[in-house]
Amino acid sequence: MNKLKKIFSDYVRGKSTGYEKEIIDLWFKEKGKSSIDPVSDDEANRFSLQAWEEFLLYMKKAEGRRLWNLRISYGLTAAAAVGLLLVFLNFPIKRPATNGYPQEQNITAEAAVVRQFVTGGNMKKIRLPDGSVIHMNKETVISLRKGRFNAYTREVWLEEGEAFFEVSKDFSRPFIVHTTDGLNTRVLGTSFNIKAYSQLKEKVVSVKTGRVQVSSETGGRILLDVNNKAVFHTATQQLTAGITDGAGAADWRNGRIVLEHVSMNELAFRLRQYYDVEVVNHIVPEEMEIYTSFYIDTPLEHVVKNIANIFGTSYKIENNTIEFY
Repeated sequence: MNKLKKIFSDYVRGKSTGYEKEIIDLWFKEKGKSSIDPVSDDEANRFSLQAWEEFLLYMKKAEGRRLWNLRISYGLTAAAAVGLLLVFLNFPIKRPATNGYPQEQNITAEAAVVRQFVTGGNMKKIRLPDGSVIHMNKETVISLRKGRFNAYTREVWLEEGEAFFEVSKDFSRPFIVHTTDGLNTRVLGTSFNIKAYSQLKEKVVSVKTGRVQVSSETGGRILLDVNNKAVFHTATQQLTAGITDGAGAADWRNGRIVLEHVSMNELAFRLRQYYDVEVVNHIVPEEMEIYTSFYIDTPLEHVVKNIANIFGTSYKIENNTIEFY
């Protein structure tokens, strides 16, 4: 199987021989139009014979193709050729765990034709066919669209929420994350966090490792290095750059929430997200910013008391509502 994986790897990088490329392209053309369920290891042998017979029938129908000599001239046995095809079909799936974070799920290349991942009140971890990993925060939606994640391109859509991306290096296929308002984040192999909740006034891309290019449909473009961030202001559609703590921005994966110069609006959002409380603000100006952090297992009273001390206000907690006055 290692040899077959190498053949597939050569194909992705444009190093395949003519025969290898021809057989893979032919199979993709025929099978890439529909979603195919993965096969388990126990089913592999039985499925191999079925797949090979189907492939032979398809070759007979391909007029003008020079594939009949494939097994003789290149020396591949039927079983080996089918094994090559199974590289596309047999990516494993791990079902998400039922208790706690992380919930990890591997997806197949063919299943990525149309698929959406929603976290709700939990966190989730997705492993993509290229080896990249996406950590999804609460209330997050990730989409994979037809024909946009395959051997030629790697594109995903962050429809809502926040996610940390650990991208496998592939210089022939940039990894691109799109948001609903036209913000595009392009990398070759790095790790970065995107905060893109629709309830917030800004979308923020923070780089933990490597280099990231961020662009908007309005024409802005920024190249970011480690511990840099790009801020997209939704109201003005402007894109600005700044300094950040790239690791801290993604520390929510470990249960630590870092509030880096955020407004009362985002502070209230985070308290609702992690403590299921509403915030009523009678005194703190909306433009005033706060820099603090807390662990999500910290008692609410301690978190609110610390925030009140920073703002120099009083507070009370009653009926799942926090009032600052």
